[in-house]
Amino acid sequence: MNWLRNLWWATQRKIDVQILWPICKAKAKTLGDARHAFMMHAITDPAWVRHYGENLWKAICELS
Repeated sequence: MNWLRNLWWATQRKIDVQILWPICKAKAKTLGDARHAFMMHAITDPAWVRHYGENLWKAICELS
């Protein structure tokens, strides 16, 4: 069942990057503000937290 959960979480992260990330960028004044807004979502989502752990902020900083 872990493979199914991991597949579901990967899908959730992909959707977040495709939909939520562009919205964060469009609404924020700076890229840094967009990253902070996105982090507010990701830090509460197991799909992000359990995948990246303590490297979550680094992963978000790699978004462009």
